[in-house]
Amino acid sequence: VVNDINNLLTPILFIQLLTSGIEICLSGYAMLDNGGAVIDIMKFTTHFISMAVELLLWCWPGEILVHESEEVGHVIYFNIPWYNLPPIYRRHLCLMIVRAQQYCSITALTFK
Repeated sequence: VVNDINNLLTPILFIQLLTSGIEICLSGYAMLDNGGAVIDIMKFTTHFISMAVELLLWCWPGEILVHESEEVGHVIYFNIPWYNLPPIYRRHLCLMIVRAQQYCSITALTFK
């Protein structure tokens, strides 16, 4: 399921990250290169902040996914008394811990 979602979102996230990065750079340059007009500086600052917030809103769910998938192994190991369980359940929990070491992530082409 995660691979299907990743394959669907990869080109969308890449284009979004690329355009947001370019817009942030251009807004920063426009703020610095401006002739000192306060109205223009405020306009470019507002645009800069809105682009940064938009980028945050695109990246935050992926960061939560990575954090939560990293926590799965820790929760199993530290919060379940696996050493008191029958051997079959211990093996299942060990497999879950091993699987949790390869955490889930959403990428924008090759960028994580």
